Order: sequence, then structure tokens, then C-alpha cells
Amino acid sequence: MGTSKAASATDAEASVQESALRLAFMSLPAGEQCFAVSRISRDWAAWAAPRADALAARAAAAEAGGGPVAALACWSLPLWLLQEAWPQLTPAQRLRAAARAAALGDAESLSWALAAARPDDDGELARGPLICAAAAAGGHLEALKAARAAGCAWTDDVTTNAARGSHALLLHWALDNGCPADAAACCSALAPQLLQQDDSDALGSAAASVSALYAHHNQAVPAIARADGVMPALVSALHSADRRIVFAALDALSSFAEFGPAEAALIAAEPGALPAFEVAARLGGGFAFVCSITLGCIAGVDEAASLAVADARLRDATRDLAAAVAAGDDCWIFREATSIYQITQFSPHRVAAEEGAVAALMAALGTSDDRTAYHVAVALNGVAQACPEQVACVPGIWEGLVKTLTRGVALAGGSVEDPESSWIAAAAAISLTRMAESSHASASRLASTPGAVAALAAALATACRVAEAAPRPVGNEVDGHEFWARWSQAGSAAAVALFHLSRIPGDHVRGAAAAPVVGALVAALRSHSLHTSHNAAHALAHFAKLDSDLAQRAIAAGALPGLIGMLLWPCSTCVAACAMGALLDRAGEAAVDHLTALPDALPVIVAALASGPSPQEQPGEPAERVRSTASILQKLACGSAQAAWAVAYTPGALPALAAALTHPIEAAVEPAAGAIRGVASAGPQLAECVRDTPWAVEALSSVANNAGRTDNARAHASAALALLGLPRQA
Repeated sequence: MGTSKAASATDAEASVQESALRLAFMSLPAGEQCFAVSRISRDWAAWAAPRADALAARAAAAEAGGGPVAALACWSLPLWLLQEAWPQLTPAQRLRAAARAAALGDAESLSWALAAARPDDDGELARGPLICAAAAAGGHLEALKAARAAGCAWTDDVTTNAARGSHALLLHWALDNGCPADAAACCSALAPQLLQQDDSDALGSAAASVSALYAHHNQAVPAIARADGVMPALVSALHSADRRIVFAALDALSSFAEFGPAEAALIAAEPGALPAFEVAARLGGGFAFVCSITLGCIAGVDEAASLAVADARLRDATRDLAAAVAAGDDCWIFREATSIYQITQFSPHRVAAEEGAVAALMAALGTSDDRTAYHVAVALNGVAQACPEQVACVPGIWEGLVKTLTRGVALAGGSVEDPESSWIAAAAAISLTRMAESSHASASRLASTPGAVAALAAALATACRVAEAAPRPVGNEVDGHEFWARWSQAGSAAAVALFHLSRIPGDHVRGAAAAPVVGALVAALRSHSLHTSHNAAHALAHFAKLDSDLAQRAIAAGALPGLIGMLLWPCSTCVAACAMGALLDRAGEAAVDHLTALPDALPVIVAALASGPSPQEQPGEPAERVRSTASILQKLACGSAQAAWAVAYTPGALPALAAALTHPIEAAVEPAAGAIRGVASAGPQLAECVRDTPWAVEALSSVANNAGRTDNARAHASAALALLGLPRQA
């Protein structure tokens, strides 16, 4: 009896234990139920068998519907079991085990498998693209990074799987790192997801994936935009009461519009699209910001339709920007300033005419956010180009732009690495220049604005420093050197502004202000930008005419070698020669001797004088080149005896001057005759050199006896003949 009770108790206890184990095992993941529990005993193997059959059926169904990668995510294995089974697995099984870990985001198992497989499988694991495709299907970016770091291959299955799962961050990373992409497959994966107007999460993820494709200009974007039902569904979503759905739709539509004009035209042609944008823009904040960007793209293909929406948005943005500045909210300021900036891109006159818009932009210039400062400066630049005189009268505009330019230069610092600096400086410098060019009064306003001259000089100097530090872009390479190109624009604009300031009488570039201005202009003479170097040369010439001290400073800073370098380029010769002549006029004999002593200076000047017309020269420039270079030689020959000797003995100088005496343009003949007279007056030996120059005497006689020549030219020629001991009728 007692034995029977004890046996019953034991059976009951065993039953309870079995029930407890069964409950515990049923809570395990499916893979452990099938492969771990079955190892305990035959009874438990029998318990696990139907579960294994069900799991196999589930995996087969998943593979039939979504391919091998879909089947991998049906079950997982613990690392200990994988490690125990690894020696018995074939290379193909090991590959699937690693891919399963990637599909499930099991970083520990994946790392172990990748490390363990290399020596045993002779790289089989790494050669198979299944691991990367599985990680993408599961949306596990870290697993994908680990697989790539281990050398695993990838194909366009990665981007397709990422698009199918709307894994935008993973898609973006893959495209960034050179993963191939099948545009048609991405389109097939994403287009249906954009139709889900009742699921904000799905729609938002799909829109973010479209943005990732747009960022890499993938051809899936136009294909998605043209997919059946996508465009009407997105426009309809703009009316949704769910703000998340509205923003997702805007995100996708802005990607389409920014991709290209054809896609922007599709949006413009969609019935009800523009009114829908107006409804979405009323939500304010980021909604209005994205609407402004999209409308800016649409304006390029349907300006009239988008302007009506832009007008309403401009009024709201002007009001909201003023409120954002008052609140000191940098994020809000950025959104509203960028909205006005976008409208400025296609309708600057509307912004200029909108009451309070320019004043609101001016107030926003003080924000601490550099992106906002750039957008505000570019918006003001657009308005300044469209209506320069109107903008120039806005209170505080000059001071605000000068501070912004100073900010851009300060951002560049000592390393010229900050990308924002180039955008801010270029926009501010161009705005100041456009307004200064509009009238003499505006240029005077700029000259009298505190800090303006110093800021322009600093911007020009920084642009020159950037040009020296970066390789010079050639042809279309400018697109790949955006930082260089932006600072080149800033430097060119600063040089133009300084040129306009050089024509304004006053003390704005005298005293302590002279050194940085002259230093920057001299550095700009060696600029890769012809526009910059030309305007720097013009400014130096004007400043030299205003003040002999400025001329001497420029020569001391190295202006003459810079101008000699410009003479080597036919399109720069006239500008450089005129500036050189202005410096020689104001700096005196010391400057003449300084130029004469420069290596190769005289041969370069003579070569410019003697060369024939160049295709790069504009009409009238060949004659001006002869006049200006002959004028330099005249200043040298008449400036000092040392210089006269140098001119006489420079190979080709006297024959080139003799040839210039026969030039049909009167202005070119006079300095040539004056130069020969200067050489002949330096002593008998030099007079003999002139006499021995072929056709020189005949040309002098022709000028002296030609009533059609100017009085000065005839006087120079007659005096030269007298110095040669020859009668006027030689």
C-alpha cells in the first residue's frame, strides 16, 4: 500500500515536471523548440517533430513568396547550438546560418560565423551575396556593415530588399557606399507602399526611401513618380487629417520635383496638386518649408500656376519669420527664412515687393545658425540682383550684409575647411556688389559703412588663400570643387566691390585700412579667376591714381610681378598694362627701376607689344594692347637712364616700337614715338641703337611729317630724329 502511494506520488511529480518543461519549451523560439529540445530525449524529439514539420512548411511558404532570404527569418538558433553544430555543417549550410543571423540582426552569431568560416571555407562565406541581402531584408544596418567589413559581396538585391522593406537608412548607406541598384526593382518595391494612405508609418518609411534614392539621383525616382496611381494618391494625401501622412506625401513629392523638370511637370499637371500644396503649407513649420522647395521646382515648368501659391506662402512666411526672430527660435527662423529663400529663387521681384519681407530677412541675419545665415544672404542676393536700388534703401541692409560677410570669413578661419563659410561669404559679397553697382550713391553708402572695406579685403584675401590651397578646376571639374568655386565667387565679388570703392573719393582706404586692401588686391592678381584678377588690377589702378602712397604700398607688396604674370594672358594684357602704367605714374623713378630689375619683365612687355591679334581678345583690344604696352616702355625709357638702357637692349624692343609707329590707331603711335625718343635721349650709344634698328628712322620720319598724327606723336618723332642727328625729312 505504501509502495503504491509512493509510486503514485512519483508519477504525479514527474507529470508536473513534464508539464512545466513543456510550458518552458513552448516559450522558446521556434528554432530552439525544433533543434535544441529534440536533443534531450526520444520523447522530446517526438514532441518537437511536428513543430519542425510546421516550421519547415512555414519556411517553404515564405521562400515561395519572397525567395530564399524570406525563409531565413522564420527561425533562429542560439549561438551555443550554432557553435556545437558548426563542424558538421557544409559550406552551404554555414552560409545559410550566417545569412540567418544577418536577417535576424543577431550580431553575435553573425560575427562568430564570419570569423569561424574564413579559414575552413576558403572564403565561400564571403563570396556569397546572400548575407548582405539578408541583412538588408531585415533592415539591420549594423549587420550589413559587419558583413561588408568581413568582405562579403553584395548585389542589387541589397537595395531592392531595403526598398521592399522601406529601410531608408540602410538604403541610403548602401547607395552611399557603392552598392548597385536596380531601378525597376526598387520602383516595383516602393510604388505600392506609397498608395497606403491609412498607414502613416509605412507611407513615411516609403517616402524616406524615395528620398534616399533621390539623393543618389537613382533612376528609380522618375519610374516611381510615373507608376500607376502614385501621383494622385500623394496629392490626395496632402488633404489628410493625419499630419504624419501629409508630411510623408510632401517628402515624396519634393523628391520627385527636385529630381528634374520632367517630374516637376508631372506634379504641376496633376489635377488639384497646387491647391493641395497651399493647404499643406498652411500647416506651417516644416510643411511650409517643404512646400516652398517643391513650388520652387515647379515654377521652372509652370511659373504662373505656382506663383499664386507662392504669394500666399510669402505673406505667411514673412509674418512667421518676424515672429520667429522675436522668439529667438533658430529652428523656426531657419524654416521660414528658407521658405522665403526658395520663393526668391523663382520670383525675387515678389519678395522685394512684399511689405516687410526684406526687413524680416535682415532681422534673421543675426541668427546663430550658419545654414540660416546662408539662406538669408542668398535670398537677399536674389532680391539685390532683381531690385538693387530698392534693396539698398532698406535700413540696416549694408551693415547687416557686412557683418554676414565678416562672419563667413571668420568661419573659414585658418584652415579654410568650413563649407558654410564659402556659401555665406559668396552670397553676402555678391549682394553688396550688386547694390554698389546700381548707382554712385550706393557705392558711396558701401564706402561709408563701418567695416565694409576691411570685410571685403578679408574676403578677397581668403578667396586667394583657398585658391592656393586647392587644385585649380578645369572645365566641368568646377562642379566637383564646389568649395573652391564658391570662394572664387566671393573673391570675384569682393574685387568688383573694391573696384567700385576705388572710384569713390574719400579716406576709406587710407591709413591703417590701406595695408589689408592693397595686400588682398595684390594677392588677387595671381588668382585663377580672370574676373577676380581683372577687377583687382582695375582697383589698384584707381587707388594708385587717388594716392601715391597706395601706389608705393602696392609695389612694395609685389604688384608688379603679379601684373607681369597677367601680361602673359592675351585677355588680361590691357588691364594689366593700364594698372602697371598707373603705378609707374604715381610711384616715380624708384618704381621704374624696380620694374626694370624684375627678371623677364621687359621681355614679357615686349612680347605683348609685338604679338599679333589673339582670338581671346575682344574687338579693339589689340590696339589698346599696343598702346598700353608701348606706354609702359615710354614711362621706363623716360623714367631713368638705367631703364632706357634696359629697354634698348631688350631683344626685339626697338623693332616692336618701330612697328608700332605705323599702327593705324593714333593712340598707339604716340607712346611708341615717346619711348623711342626716351631711348635716344639717354646717350649717343643708345641713339646709335635706334639708328641701326631697321625701319625705325623711316617710321619716325613718316610720323613727324604726317599731319594726320597727333601733335604729341609728331613732336616725339621730330625730337627723336634730332637726337639721332637727322633732319625731320630724313
